[in-house]
Amino acid sequence: MLASLSQKRMDSIKASIGSWSDINKPNQASRRLSSFMELLQATHFFNLQALVRARKMNQIKERVLFIRDRERKLSAEVMNLTRQELHWWRKTIQLPMQANLNFINPLITIITDASPFGYGAEIRHQNQKLEIHGEQDLPIILSQNKRELKAVFKTQQITFKRKILAQNQDVNLISPSTTVVAIPNKHTITLSLLKILIPIMQNLEKNKCRIRSNHISGVDNIRAEELSRFKDSSILQLQPELFKEICLEFRIIPEVDFFASIKNQQITSIFSRILEVKSERVDAMMQDWSQYKIVYSFSPPIVIMEVSYKIKRDKVTALMILPQWSAQISISVLQSMKITHRRSLSCFQLISIIGLAVKLSGNQIFQGQVKAIVVAPENPKQSQY
Repeated sequence: MLASLSQKRMDSIKASIGSWSDINKPNQASRRLSSFMELLQATHFFNLQALVRARKMNQIKERVLFIRDRERKLSAEVMNLTRQELHWWRKTIQLPMQANLNFINPLITIITDASPFGYGAEIRHQNQKLEIHGEQDLPIILSQNKRELKAVFKTQQITFKRKILAQNQDVNLISPSTTVVAIPNKHTITLSLLKILIPIMQNLEKNKCRIRSNHISGVDNIRAEELSRFKDSSILQLQPELFKEICLEFRIIPEVDFFASIKNQQITSIFSRILEVKSERVDAMMQDWSQYKIVYSFSPPIVIMEVSYKIKRDKVTALMILPQWSAQISISVLQSMKITHRRSLSCFQLISIIGLAVKLSGNQIFQGQVKAIVVAPENPKQSQY
């Protein structure tokens, strides 16, 4: 349901548009456009077309501001663009432009948070909970409000892509940013956020979803904040060049990288601990490995035994990176499988990378030498050797 702007607000916008017949210089145009844009930002409407048109008007204003000769007449192109946009506003403000949020019945709640280096979200749907984590693309450039809105956009992308959020579903967004909360609730336009806001609205309109928002204090937003600063300490990584060298020597092409993350992946397809934008699935141990011909696993020491049993149970060929323990705990499992390739590597500290996403505590670091093996079940699928 849509509601119209008040008559007083419509009259204010019409008055601001006024007559442009006598305005033909950059100084006059920039002042009039600035005044008009300030009025739009204070106007309560939340409509995709209005957002797109507001951005276009702002681009025209920026173009006029960059004209060096302030006394020179505006070009015919700029004048025509301006008049076209103003005509659209004069005609459209009389139509319903506000979404009525009183009839929204959200089935999904999305709680987001953003830090300088990442974003996190907790999704609640009926009795289920899902957690999302991702990295910020431009942590230094983005302001806090942009980071918070970007967190909403990235989370929204994942929820639609994974079919978590379906068509015709209403969403309850909870954010620690009062600016992000005010945008859908008060129907405001914030020019600095339009670049991020428009894709959010396009996704919602495409899927016929509506959104309302609520504020949460940073103190109470515990889990989403933890996810936004999440650094997986259980993921190990080989030097990428060494990984390629091993695959070339063994003549194998793994299809999926288990126990990986966006910051730590050897191949495109990954299983991550927490749902990320590019992850295929979450929690490798809960997935069906039998759909793959060959997989790659550099798992934390504590789950090596479990991984070995799962490789056997799902009958998949696997490239595994293991410590060369003197008492091989998982040897009983591996004995029932065929080891087709084996190579001793250097000590763990020399062949691994410990970066932002791979910060290990002392007890997680392998001691001594490490080896790479390829294990195959009794009746493996046709692999690429």
